[in-house]
Amino acid sequence: MYFLIALGNPGDRYKYTPHNAGWLLVDTLVPADDWQDNKYANAHLAVVSIEGKDVMLVKPQTHMNNSGEVIAYLAREYGLTPETTIVMYDDIDFPVGVLKMFHDRGDGGHNGIKSITEHLGTGAFTRIRIGVSEDLGGGKMDKPAVLKQMDKQWLDTLLATNAKLRKGLVRFITDGLEKATTFLNTEE
Repeated sequence: MYFLIALGNPGDRYKYTPHNAGWLLVDTLVPADDWQDNKYANAHLAVVSIEGKDVMLVKPQTHMNNSGEVIAYLAREYGLTPETTIVMYDDIDFPVGVLKMFHDRGDGGHNGIKSITEHLGTGAFTRIRIGVSEDLGGGKMDKPAVLKQMDKQWLDTLLATNAKLRKGLVRFITDGLEKATTFLNTEE
């Protein structure tokens, strides 16, 4: 089983903020009724099949800074390992509409990734970084406040990446990390 852990913050006031980009995208992978609230994991969980492999989708219900608390439960109950883990989260260094995949990197100052790394005991897991900034051209970005509600155009641009995300996950499962990384990190 693979695990796609999408980072975000619970509560309506955070729903359409850049920090919830992971939750917004993972919600496109499964019908809303398929999510199950697991009080022991303190997370919403759903299982989908991608190319015949089970993928557990995870939305930790802790706030961003404590996202890693779900790791112990998933490892104990479902066999989560660093090799089977993909964490999806917002990144202000990329424009909205861009997805990038990396493996075994630092936390880049992202508190959710710091928490995951601490609880997993290693940084050797795969990440999908979701761009949330406005591209001003010439390499300049307008970096949003990550807890600010965003407008419909921003949300539409973000959600338009769902097809690329799906294809990237298929590549990861069928062809491995290197080909999935090449696919997601290449602009179309």
